[in-house]
Amino acid sequence: MAKWSPSNTATYYWANGSQVQQNKGAPSIWTDQSGNGRVLQRPSQSAAPSLVSADLNGHDVLEFDGTNDCFVSDDSSEFNFASSDFAVFCVHQRTGATPTTQTVYDMGGALNDGFASYYVFIDGVIDVHQLAAGSSLLRSESSAATAVFCTAIVDNGTNAFARYDGATVGSAGSPDTSYTSSEPFTIGATSATAGFLNGKIAEVIVIQATLTDREIDQFEGYLLHKYDLSKFPSAHRFRRFTPAVGLHGVHNQDLLGELALDVSGPLVSDTLAGAI
Repeated sequence: MAKWSPSNTATYYWANGSQVQQNKGAPSIWTDQSGNGRVLQRPSQSAAPSLVSADLNGHDVLEFDGTNDCFVSDDSSEFNFASSDFAVFCVHQRTGATPTTQTVYDMGGALNDGFASYYVFIDGVIDVHQLAAGSSLLRSESSAATAVFCTAIVDNGTNAFARYDGATVGSAGSPDTSYTSSEPFTIGATSATAGFLNGKIAEVIVIQATLTDREIDQFEGYLLHKYDLSKFPSAHRFRRFTPAVGLHGVHNQDLLGELALDVSGPLVSDTLAGAI
């Protein structure tokens, strides 16, 4: 039995600090590990984020300077999920106080179309992180400060909702269909010229599919244990054990191929699978 990872399922785009193409000593393309070959690249040499080694639980992350660093899709038709279900999972952290709006990722070139994750100043203090789908503000997380967040926007066709650190929060919104087709998907900015993040991004996972509750938990559980995040609720399916694959069978009417919290008894291992 082995640890589950996004490589065990179909992803639309998947990037983290372990694979970053560099040019002239700086990150140039955030390598797509999904197998789809999607390209998100820096707009210029000066707009390259920094690769920080062994930063979050020993994993490399990308650090954005809040001035002009970002990655931009080379194809504005990609990441356009106006007619399909999708989800975006991300581990991120704000580290600097400027600018007043700092975008983790955005589709559509504005924070009120497509989908977006961003920090906002209120009354001169940057204390709110927000997730939005179109004109629907799914969640405004107060006292965001400089904590590390694992967040997700999930659009299941009927509605869109926000996930913070393994829990559904905020209000459901209507999936957006009003994308600006000329504006590409961006990471670290609202567009190539505005809304730059002053902070770090460890991982971005994009899925074009309808996810079940268990599948949502799998992506979150993978990120939770990889980056040693501490704020997940105790009721989360993978709060105690990492998702796993490779052992098939039935226990308490549940498949062991996806390690579930209904596994009972004291037989626990801290090796690859987490529990058997």
